[in-house]
Amino acid sequence: MKAFIYLRRGSGGIKPKDVDVADGSLDRAAMQSVPYGVAHEACPNPTIRKAQRPNKRQGLQPEGVVGQYPAQFLVVHHGQPTITRSIGMPVSCRLPVPFVTLWSRFPSIGEIMTLPWLLPLFVLALGYLLGSIPFGLVLTRLTGAGDLRQIGSGNIGATNVLRTGRKGLAAATLLLDLLKGAVAVLIGAALIEGGGPMAGAMAFIGHCYPAWLRFAGGKGVATMMGVVTALHWPAGCIFAAVWLAALFGTRWSSVGGMAAAVSAPIALWFMGRIDLVPVTLALTLILLWRHRANIARLMQGTEPKIGAAKE
Repeated sequence: MKAFIYLRRGSGGIKPKDVDVADGSLDRAAMQSVPYGVAHEACPNPTIRKAQRPNKRQGLQPEGVVGQYPAQFLVVHHGQPTITRSIGMPVSCRLPVPFVTLWSRFPSIGEIMTLPWLLPLFVLALGYLLGSIPFGLVLTRLTGAGDLRQIGSGNIGATNVLRTGRKGLAAATLLLDLLKGAVAVLIGAALIEGGGPMAGAMAFIGHCYPAWLRFAGGKGVATMMGVVTALHWPAGCIFAAVWLAALFGTRWSSVGGMAAAVSAPIALWFMGRIDLVPVTLALTLILLWRHRANIARLMQGTEPKIGAAKE
């Protein structure tokens, strides 16, 4: 198990060093081996033995023993910059938490605290913000193609961009909508364990329900394809293949998107990625709900095909 030891002394900067400790070696320590900076309880004042003062000339950090395990300690700010603590005082143990390490005055001066929900909340918010970027609307306005919400079906996705007559613009919208889903997954996975599906799902929701457009977004096909591809690329390949086959086979954009979405959780199930089935199934249901008007028109025989003026 990896532990980070922060020495509460002086006003030198934080420079993390890790130490291997066995499970339960730090008395009463509530620690778990969770990667990427999920918050952990502080070790309740273990004793530092055989600690050595740092040699400033050689740039050494103080070393010592926590229990029977060797450790390296860090010099960090302790409360106000004028307050110092000598080596031998209690230390706090915590895994590294990027972005969200806070100083708290309440448990004891200088205690390093991290809110357990802060990093997951950051991942969810980041995923939503990435997904809510309306690339179709932005590109059509920048190129003088008009307000996409006043064109064709009023949808902000690539299919409606195609109705402007600019195929290159539609392709760029499709690619960017796909990439924002994939990028959200990759960033979420890099920050916390399980963050990929979380951020990907929020990117999809952000695309379908962007706050900046009064929650009137796209259908989510391209963004879901990016999410599925980043989560498990073989399933993403199946998603793309089913989408293209249904699209060119029927000439209905809505049928292609819905068929591809339904294929994703099924493909993941047969590929043994059962852990990803719930999130992709949820995205599929949302995508089908977003296509409810298309489904009604398909049943009535009035759904226009690719190239028609209105979806």
